[in-house]
Amino acid sequence: MSVRSDLESRLKTWADSQNPPIKIAWEGRPFTKPTDGSSWLQPFVLPSYSKNATVDGIRYREQGYWQINIWSVDGKGAGNQEAIAQQLINLFPVIPKFSDTSIERVGSMSQGPDNAGYRVLAISWPYRRETQTQ
Repeated sequence: MSVRSDLESRLKTWADSQNPPIKIAWEGRPFTKPTDGSSWLQPFVLPSYSKNATVDGIRYREQGYWQINIWSVDGKGAGNQEAIAQQLINLFPVIPKFSDTSIERVGSMSQGPDNAGYRVLAISWPYRRETQTQ
């Protein structure tokens, strides 16, 4: 498993369970924006730095940020985006760990710029993944 698979699999399960399902623009994969005015998600794994967690080098620690952008058609207001954001914040709590990956702080929302007729709301969480090298 990896940070990406730990976090993306949880997001996909949640998005597929919504009514209607929420589409996801996966990093590095082709995506067609919905034409029906529905919102979609754009997740990113943003590695920051990695280091040996112990002097003997047996444990390895990856750290970075998990970010999800919520895209909505501009002019529909912020309420729907903020409701989705809160559900996502609840989906990725500080405890428990997701396999070897842990969320280190409650997700934070920040307003992105309007982009070609869409409004973007970003949520980000710092993550950490501990692994054994031997």
